[in-house]
Amino acid sequence: MVSGFTLVCSGAALAVAVLAMLHMAAAAANRETAIHKLRVDSLRLRADYMQKMAKLRAGLITEAEVEVRGNPAAAAPQHP
Repeated sequence: MVSGFTLVCSGAALAVAVLAMLHMAAAAANRETAIHKLRVDSLRLRADYMQKMAKLRAGLITEAEVEVRGNPAAAAPQHP
């Protein structure tokens, strides 16, 4: 016969294991969502850049009209 204490401990261990697996599944889904968002953002930025460069080459806009995203100080050319 199995005692009640053994059943309670086994049930608690099983519950912890199930919660740990659910936590890992949620963390993996969150990571995949973040990676997907980064890919979508990168494709959108790349498409925007290609459109602006095509307009710049065609002479439809000037370099002054090209928007700098992110840190403008980091994108500015450094003059010695």
